[in-house]
Amino acid sequence: MGEGDQQASGEMRAMISKAIVRLQAEYYGIVVREESFTRAEKTLAERGEREAMQHIRRRFQQAMAGSFTSVVGQATGRKVRAFSRRPTSGRTSRSKRLCSPTRART
Repeated sequence: MGEGDQQASGEMRAMISKAIVRLQAEYYGIVVREESFTRAEKTLAERGEREAMQHIRRRFQQAMAGSFTSVVGQATGRKVRAFSRRPTSGRTSRSKRLCSPTRART
């Protein structure tokens, strides 16, 4: 990858990151947190309602998937084929967006 390609790739990743953080701030009420559970989710988990907390989180993420994939698609010019977000441990989550290998035709 040449220097120009690396710069373009870095700019694209920065655009995606800024847009995702904006969406998280708007819809989750957070921007950057070391611990990814909200106060309400933590309360449910502490009271033994971990399954209910996870269900609420999954439903909200399903509702937001279109917004997140739209950001990635616009930044990359590619069709996003899949979106997955799941807890990776008791404190964090991992997001995965899979794009098609070629840019979308306009």
